[in-house]
Amino acid sequence: MKKKSISELIHFFVRHPLQNSLQMKFWRWLVSPADAEDKEEAIQEEWMNIIAEPDEATRRSWYEVRRKAGLANPIIKPHWEIKPLLRIASMILIPLFSVLLSWYYINDYTDSCKLVEYIVPMGERGELTLPDGTKVQINSESSIIYPKSFQGDTRTVYLSGEANFDVHKDKKHPFIVKTSLLSVRALGTKFNIQAYSEDRKTITTLENGKVQINNLLAPDSCFILTPGEQLEYNHLTKNYEKRKIDVMMASGWTRGELNFVDCHLEDILNTLGRHYNVEIKAEPHLYTNDLYTIKLRKGEPLQAAIHIVTMTVGGMESKVTDNKVVILTAASPANKSKKGGTHP
Repeated sequence: MKKKSISELIHFFVRHPLQNSLQMKFWRWLVSPADAEDKEEAIQEEWMNIIAEPDEATRRSWYEVRRKAGLANPIIKPHWEIKPLLRIASMILIPLFSVLLSWYYINDYTDSCKLVEYIVPMGERGELTLPDGTKVQINSESSIIYPKSFQGDTRTVYLSGEANFDVHKDKKHPFIVKTSLLSVRALGTKFNIQAYSEDRKTITTLENGKVQINNLLAPDSCFILTPGEQLEYNHLTKNYEKRKIDVMMASGWTRGELNFVDCHLEDILNTLGRHYNVEIKAEPHLYTNDLYTIKLRKGEPLQAAIHIVTMTVGGMESKVTDNKVVILTAASPANKSKKGGTHP
C-alpha cells in the first residue's frame, strides 16, 4: 500500500468517527504486519499535526490508534509491536491495478462489508458510480474512500483531492463528503469539492440543490450554499470566503479545461503538475500573495500552458524537460509584466 494512502487512512480515522463494523476493519488492518514501519511513521506524523489542536476528542482518538497499534504514547518514539493473536486477523489490503486507477479493498472475516479506496493518479481523470447511484468525476492525484455498501442513516465518503458529485436523491439518507478539514452534507445535489492537502484552500462549489458545510475542527461553524455559490476555506488564515461564481469555470476540469480564478501561483503550479503528471519547481521568492486568473483550453500542450503562466505572472522564464518543469526568474527586470490577466 502506498505510504501516502496509509497516512490518509490514519488521518481520516483519527478525525472521523466510523461505524462499528468499519472500526473493526481499521483496527485489524492497523495491527497487521504489513507496512508496519510506514504505519508507525504515519501515526507519529499525525501527532505532529494535531499536537497544537485544542480538540480533545481528536487527541483521544489518536491515543486510541496508538494503543491499538501497540505503540507507547509520546515523547519517546516506540518500537512497533504486533500482538500475536492479532497477527492472524484476516483484515488485509489487496491492491488491484489497472491502466488508470488503483483499487484497495479492506476485508474482514465474513467479507460482509468492504471499505474501498478509488485512486486516480497524476495526469489522469476517473469516473465512478457509488453503490447508491451517485456519479462521481475524480480529478488527477485524488482518492475517495467509501463502503462497498452504504449502511446506517447517512451515505458518507472521504475525499482527498478534487471530485465532482452528482448525488442520487435519497432524503432519508443524507450524502456526506468529508475532507481532512470540512464536511459537506447534501440530499440530492451536484457540487464540486477541491481539497488537496498541498493547496492553500479547500473550495466547495454548488451547481444545483443545496449543501451544508461544517468545519470538522470547529463544529459550530456552518455554511449553507445555494446554486452558483462557492465557499473557500483558507488553511493558513482559517478564514472563509463565500461568493457567487460561474460554476462552469469551477467544473471545467471535468471537460478537460483548466480554469484559475484569483489563484496563487503555487496553487496554479500544483494543479498543472497534477494535470500533466510532471514535477514543477519554482524559486521560493516567486510564491507571493498575488492572485492570477487564467483559462487554459482543453488539450493545451504542456509547453503552451507553462508559457501562458509565465507571461501572465511576468518576470519568469521556463525550461521544460520530459518529466520536469523548472521555472526561473527572467534575467532582466524589464521583462516583468503586470500581475494578473486572463487567457481567453
